[in-house]
Amino acid sequence: MSATESPSTGAPTVDRSATARLPSADRSAEGEDAQKAPPEGPGCFAMLALFLGLGAVALAGVEYWQARWAWPVDPSWYRVEEADGKVTFGCQNYAPVQFYADPPDGVTRIVLLGGSAAFGFPDRPVGETPISHAAHGIGGAMQASLDSAWPGRFEVVNLGVNGGTSEDTLRLARRAMVWHPGALVVYDGNNEFMDVPRHMSPTLWRFALYRRATVLAERADAAPGWVGPPAWSTAEAAGAVHARLERDLVAVADLARDAGVAVVFSTQAANLADFDPSWSTAGDEATLRSLSTRSDPEVEALWAATPDSADLAWAVGQRRLAVGHDARAALQAAVDHDGVAFRPTTAVNDTIRAAARESGAALAEAEGALGEAPPGGQSFYDWVHPRPEAAATIASTILVSLQGAKVIPGAAEAVEASPLPEADAAARDVRVAVSWLQWSCLRAHDPGFRLTHAESWAQDALAVEPSNTMALGILAVTPLLRDPAATLPNPLPDAVRMKLSGVHRCVGERLGG
Repeated sequence: MSATESPSTGAPTVDRSATARLPSADRSAEGEDAQKAPPEGPGCFAMLALFLGLGAVALAGVEYWQARWAWPVDPSWYRVEEADGKVTFGCQNYAPVQFYADPPDGVTRIVLLGGSAAFGFPDRPVGETPISHAAHGIGGAMQASLDSAWPGRFEVVNLGVNGGTSEDTLRLARRAMVWHPGALVVYDGNNEFMDVPRHMSPTLWRFALYRRATVLAERADAAPGWVGPPAWSTAEAAGAVHARLERDLVAVADLARDAGVAVVFSTQAANLADFDPSWSTAGDEATLRSLSTRSDPEVEALWAATPDSADLAWAVGQRRLAVGHDARAALQAAVDHDGVAFRPTTAVNDTIRAAARESGAALAEAEGALGEAPPGGQSFYDWVHPRPEAAATIASTILVSLQGAKVIPGAAEAVEASPLPEADAAARDVRVAVSWLQWSCLRAHDPGFRLTHAESWAQDALAVEPSNTMALGILAVTPLLRDPAATLPNPLPDAVRMKLSGVHRCVGERLGG
């Protein structure tokens, strides 16, 4: 600030223009400082973006680990142990498979992968004694055929998982690459819908973390009646399941190709004639209940009007069989439109074929290998697990594809695996009876067909072992599932009651009063 004299009074005056400039200049400087200071908002956004980015990277890493490397949380499902140059592969409480990590000189190792049909259920015995030679189911028949034609030149290692899906097959294929296979054989696809909840996101189904989270979701464990929605809820959900199967199979083929290993995919064979659908996804309940009173032409007409009804297709197929007509198309339609996909549908087998075309894998057509007539109980223990003769036929079909892939030098005839010891046969029959009993609960509105099969297998077990308590228990409980008013004539032993109660919730409810 500067002072001057007033021209009239000589009194000092204040230069107000200068005074005005100083605060203005100060304010301007403060404004520049304020502009130079970083605002708080963008810093928070940057930190949030960093946090979200790191979270996304971590989530992607966990997803990659889960999809590629993670093993089941419960080691009692399946597990691998390596010691002293040997590999032991165990699944549930069944006898484990044991083999050398490196195959003997001059021996070509063929690794069999897939679900319970590849695993050898129900022939595989329980226990801790390792199996060092493939001896059960399709794998056992493959080994028997190869031993018959070229003794000592081929080794079948069975890495099938009871209850496994294509996700388990891919996981084990990755693991098996260090054990020097000459070929991978994949007999898989019949379990793809077993881990699908009633409601799921088809978009998210491709993510391993999402699939792992859905193990806690509601499953179809009881029949909704004659007609109800499919257990997997929507057509889009079914498409997502098929897409995952195809991706997993192609990934197995890519893995094998990169390692210079041959690979064979096989379509799935199934019991068409002696396993009725769990429930229909289309149709009218009153109509389905009245089928026994309808003539053959009426039933045919009803099916033509509602082709997506599994029960109508089943009824047509059974009537065509009875008069010696071609029933395969109708019985396959019953499988394709079943409310629960226990058996490989046409779409599943077409997905396997598509994966073979896409990946260049060899294809074995086991679906039609058992003949023109629809296969039934003479070929299968239950819905999808082959008896020894059928297993030998399927094995022979696979071996033809291995010959085409130049893994084996020529044709190998169909040879059945060694018959089971008598005690193992009784245990096998009980396992089959339990399966029929379990699946009868899913057709609780009309369980008779399945309960009859459960009783038949229980009686077979008793013919071998008359004191078999589980077989006796099954025969005691089936009347309870047929008639809500029925009661047990005699109390069951506690151990048998506990085991049967664990078969399915509906059995436990009837036994628990």
